[in-house]
Amino acid sequence: MNLRNLNDIMTLSVEKFKRDFVSDDYILDDSFIRNVKRISGDDIVYHNSYAEATTAKSLKIYIPYQWFVIASFFVEYYQVLMDYKAAVEMAKGYFSDFDDTIKRCRDNEALAQKVVDRVQGVSNEEKVFLVKFLSDYTWWGGGKKGGGKTIDRTDFYVSPILNLAGLVNNTQGFVAEIVKEFAEHPEKANFFNYRRANITSNSVSPTSLSIIENNPVQIIYYGVPGCGKSHQIQEELRNKNITEENHQVKRVVFHPDYCNADFVGQILPVTKKDGHIRYLFKAGPFTKILRDAYANPDKEYALIIEEINRGNAAAIFGDLFQLLDRKRESDQPEVVNGNSYGPGWSDYCVENDYINAYFRGAYEGEEIPDPLPPKTLGKITFNDNVDIRLPPNLSLYATMNTSDQNVFTLDNAFQRRWEMKQISNDLKNDDAHPDEKAQYDQFIGNTGVKWGMFREKINEIIMQSAEENGLSSMEDKRLGGWFIIPKKASDAAEGAKATITSEAFAEKVLKYLWDDAFKFDRKSHFGDVKTLEELIEKFKTEGFKVFSNEQISGLSQNGSAGTQTGTSES
Repeated sequence: MNLRNLNDIMTLSVEKFKRDFVSDDYILDDSFIRNVKRISGDDIVYHNSYAEATTAKSLKIYIPYQWFVIASFFVEYYQVLMDYKAAVEMAKGYFSDFDDTIKRCRDNEALAQKVVDRVQGVSNEEKVFLVKFLSDYTWWGGGKKGGGKTIDRTDFYVSPILNLAGLVNNTQGFVAEIVKEFAEHPEKANFFNYRRANITSNSVSPTSLSIIENNPVQIIYYGVPGCGKSHQIQEELRNKNITEENHQVKRVVFHPDYCNADFVGQILPVTKKDGHIRYLFKAGPFTKILRDAYANPDKEYALIIEEINRGNAAAIFGDLFQLLDRKRESDQPEVVNGNSYGPGWSDYCVENDYINAYFRGAYEGEEIPDPLPPKTLGKITFNDNVDIRLPPNLSLYATMNTSDQNVFTLDNAFQRRWEMKQISNDLKNDDAHPDEKAQYDQFIGNTGVKWGMFREKINEIIMQSAEENGLSSMEDKRLGGWFIIPKKASDAAEGAKATITSEAFAEKVLKYLWDDAFKFDRKSHFGDVKTLEELIEKFKTEGFKVFSNEQISGLSQNGSAGTQTGTSES
């Protein structure tokens, strides 16, 4: 788990804040103002010395620039605080009322120990830290005995941050939201730079550049099919200006037949023009982007792994698994064979002669020099004795459909080396989210039923069915907002809009419900329909009346979705 001492992080953050923060007027860098337009879900407009946030309810929050500077001192504290909470939540399945149990752990070391004993993959020292985290809130800044918010709350981080910064809770609470935004969206922290208004030279934020340069992203986004996991990655990379056009991105899809040789590389025979056969190392996507990242240390790179649990991830990574442990910000640089490896580099290395030789150009020409001469890529010089590590400018992103967990399970040792983040299954129906509203309002063929309305109702029924049949995993069977994407027909007239056709809906959505979500309880949902073929044919003539549940069958009659106008379906 690599949990750091939260008390030490808290103390260092406060000391640094008291030493370096100056009560003065500040000016934010133009790049930050141009690129950071939302914080904590609120739209931000910048003025000369303050920012103006507009909430979803059109309320205003006026934010002095000093708040941004103050927040920058407590980003690392927030990150470690969330690491502790994530570790504790690994014990969630062992307690019937987990939130209440966590709440009662405060000032109750014995109960805290019982919870921590259920946490897997942590050292004895880390267990001591976790017991203190649960039972002794003063150890990590959570408040005096009996006071403050307990850690079962989603906003428990607010009061500690404000207390450590010496701020009044009810008037300056947005500082904690800025801390959270910087910690969870490092691409925004990357732009954060400021100077004091009365000093001409730039004063770099104490947390800005170090967060990005030495803290690569290593995250798995998970959620139901179609909830927007890949879109989330694309947005993050776009905000960081990491693009495929600039050859900064490699994308792979794991599947049951995908193996280590596909991912890393393999020796393959090549027939030359003279008829001789030569055996060359053909690099896989991992090795190619690794080489690019080494060669360009001032440029960020990203390896995207789609459907990471549809392949045997442990076998695909092989011994590269140990590269996933990265050096922390507080770690001293390690010098090995004349090369320096600081924060953000892999903490451990692996020996791979093929990758080493590939980096040194062994397979680029007709003849392979023997011995291979050393070669410098960026800041690292490779020779026979230099092993492989992940550099700090290479981030790893992955997606995982929770409904596919039965394909290959990611073991705890593998998962704990990644940050895990669930993509919520939302599809907002308001003007503040135009793309989501447009998807919500898409009509399904000529039924007069909106996709968003159908999706909401069918997901309610899926969860109701799960409760009635005792199927706890049915939550993963819900339909994501982007499960089906509108498409323009090949013979559509010029200017015609993309639509969700009845045929596409039947072949994709109904098939999914028949084959997966309702496969154990089809009769309750589709009546006397015997086959998928019959279901699809029946939908063509009867529409949503194919559903037994009146909440669905009545959608096109009750006017909840309105009537589709100005459209036709061939």
